[in-house]
Amino acid sequence: MSHRTERAMVRVKGQDVHPLQRIVARHSYSAPRGGSLPCGWRERLPDPADYYGQHVEQLNRANSKGWAQGKCPLHDDRQASLSVHLESGGWRCFASCGSGDLVAFHMHRQGVDFRTAVLDLIDKGTWA
Repeated sequence: MSHRTERAMVRVKGQDVHPLQRIVARHSYSAPRGGSLPCGWRERLPDPADYYGQHVEQLNRANSKGWAQGKCPLHDDRQASLSVHLESGGWRCFASCGSGDLVAFHMHRQGVDFRTAVLDLIDKGTWA
């Protein structure tokens, strides 16, 4: 880890995390009552670069901060209005579709609830 990266890290609940992960964590959701998720489901989520690479049309290469732009699949997009962070999984549509983490993006894209989205994402055959 470089000196520059170490300075960017912050301490949250006893762990070093990147500030962007803290932002994305605010947009994370809890599982609804009535259904439990498998242990360690967050670690089993797909790599954001792989997921967004398959579902975002005309996705550019990431800039130095990890953000890439592409056409938003959530609305009829003529120009790239969607920014995705290829490391943390965060996303934001500048045409007012919303923002959030990888799970929230899958929820919007598929029109499913949180539990279904997580189960889809951890089962790689479902979203690919």
